[in-house]
Amino acid sequence: MPQALVNYSPCGTQETVDRGIDFSNGLATGETLTGTATCAVSVTLGTDASSQSRLLAGPTISGTIVGVLLGTMLPSVTYQILITVGTSAGQTLSCYASQAVLSQ
Repeated sequence: MPQALVNYSPCGTQETVDRGIDFSNGLATGETLTGTATCAVSVTLGTDASSQSRLLAGPTISGTIVGVLLGTMLPSVTYQILITVGTSAGQTLSCYASQAVLSQ
């Protein structure tokens, strides 16, 4: 089951934003993030038929944080980002994030 929603500050349509989710709360002592993380981008408010294309780079793992680079987002759309990653203890952790985009 995904962790709680992370709400990022709204951004503009011309911005490229680097977003990260810290999975440390889901890890036991000595447990690390491993493997290849995945990222699904969908729309929760507004319309964007190409929402996954807003993922410009990533996801990348750095310690307990999984980061993604988002951009070319549409005005007045709120995107949901779902990041899923494995751990050294065999867990699969997921967390949702929300990225709103300002109207032009």
